Amino acid sequence: MMTYTINKNKCISCERCKKVCPVDAISGEIKEGFTIDQEKCVGCGQCKTVCQFNAILENI
Repeated sequence: MMTYTINKNKCISCERCKKVCPVDAISGEIKEGFTIDQEKCVGCGQCKTVCQFNAILENI
């Protein structure tokens, strides 16, 4: 199954990924960065699709 992580160096904390996650696997605060809970992530890729800064990385 595909999983995703957030590159904190590219993430600007815009919350787009957090808002589209259907299982609420993304948490964090603006200006502090976000993380993806691998236990909750279902690998749908919606977060990667909306990230304009290429901060979401695919883990194979």
